[in-house]
Amino acid sequence: LLKLRDKVGLLNYIKDVLQSKTNNRTLNERCLYLMKQEILQATYSFLLQAGIQATRLFCDETSVNLQNKASQSALDTLRWANYLFERSFFYEEEIAKTSSLIQRINNYVHEHYQENIGRNDLAEVFFLAPEYLAKLYRKKTGKYLRDYIGEYRIEKAKDLLRNSDVRISDVASAVGIDNFPYFSTLFKKYTGLTPNEYKQKYQTTLTS
Repeated sequence: LLKLRDKVGLLNYIKDVLQSKTNNRTLNERCLYLMKQEILQATYSFLLQAGIQATRLFCDETSVNLQNKASQSALDTLRWANYLFERSFFYEEEIAKTSSLIQRINNYVHEHYQENIGRNDLAEVFFLAPEYLAKLYRKKTGKYLRDYIGEYRIEKAKDLLRNSDVRISDVASAVGIDNFPYFSTLFKKYTGLTPNEYKQKYQTTLTS
């Protein structure tokens, strides 16, 4: 039922089990707790196959509250299960739309390039396993994620270096790179020039 993304079928199945245990007078808090654990195990396994780290996906306040209450009554179990399946299928579908995900990753890089971001940070933001995210990005863009982050930072550095008043030593930290020698190496890798050479060349072009 999980593989079929059949939320209605899943909820009806759980309802049937709950009704059966109610009829047999075996439905209690421990029984609900064990059911919750089995539902979690199956759902997390389903999400893992899509590269999604479920523990991160369900760490928000709503998820935690519903899960904590799930063992209190049959109604609470169904309410939590409905939320669990709905959120799982929605996010799994979003991940399947790879082009949309790649754009969202790129947009995040554009907004946070000044921070110390890497594969693990992005994986946490998008609830994915780091290895899965990196492979997916590489497969769909032909680039390593670290290279895209580096290239974008250097493009922003080039913009800053065109300002005659900016100090080269300040540019590295302004684009999220604390190590200046590494910044110079990375800048030359993508431009063929050192930051100082690029700045001088740009200023010469303006005055010529």
